[in-house]
Amino acid sequence: MEAVGTIFGLGLAVAIAGFLLHAVFILIAARISGIKDSTYGGALCILFLGGVFSGALSLILGFAPSHGVLLSLVAGIVSAVVVTMFIFSTTFFRALGTTIIASFLTAFIIGGLFFLGGANVDFDVGSIMDKDRVKVERVVGVRSIDR
Repeated sequence: MEAVGTIFGLGLAVAIAGFLLHAVFILIAARISGIKDSTYGGALCILFLGGVFSGALSLILGFAPSHGVLLSLVAGIVSAVVVTMFIFSTTFFRALGTTIIASFLTAFIIGGLFFLGGANVDFDVGSIMDKDRVKVERVVGVRSIDR
């Protein structure tokens, strides 16, 4: 039962770290987009309020027949842009640029970290489960060598 609590605690810690890291990416994207008055606190507000408004709109529009998912996606992006406009007091296109750049930064960097972490966990579990064999990975394939 302790393992469940440990996994839950680690998941919560990773979620909080991801939230704070995404705020850093919003701040970086705002600076790249040319928003001068951007702050980390403002980025946290954008992340929280944008998520709340985006979630509410997605919940409402997601049930629309035929194109509900597409409407939810567009509404989520527009709500993030509008919140960015009001928090950072900027134009629509700078807020749109900030939203797009922050989304790409988050997807690539956190996705890459997730991939590297998953590869590391896979290697550890593989070495624990296969104690009698050593796996040598090559570009061509995987070859097992007996000890």
